[in-house]
Amino acid sequence: MKNIRLIPFKLYIITIVIGLILGGLLILYQASTSLKAILNAVGVSAIMLFAIGWFIFISNHDVFTLPIYGVKSFWTRIAGKKMKKTYIETISDRERIQSKYYIVFWLTSLVYLFAYIIIYFGFYK
Repeated sequence: MKNIRLIPFKLYIITIVIGLILGGLLILYQASTSLKAILNAVGVSAIMLFAIGWFIFISNHDVFTLPIYGVKSFWTRIAGKKMKKTYIETISDRERIQSKYYIVFWLTSLVYLFAYIIIYFGFYK
């Protein structure tokens, strides 16, 4: 059986703070502190946190590696040089991001989504 590690609590705090900063910036952008503005800020924060986690996830699975390698290879060939590693070597030598980082963004986005649902159905409607 795999040794399951718990995600450190400070990662949750960091992502919650990121969500609060995003929400605060959205409230400042809307120039309002009404219930609708708070609802919008919480909803957009949930979506942004999920998107950040999704970008970390797809980056970890080498979705961006091919275009980045292609652009690097193109410009080094234009400069008259050759790439030091092939594409396969680049993929195999690349360090992977631990899954706890995108999982914590997704879990925090769920917390914000539940807060959105509670505010919407409990107070706004």
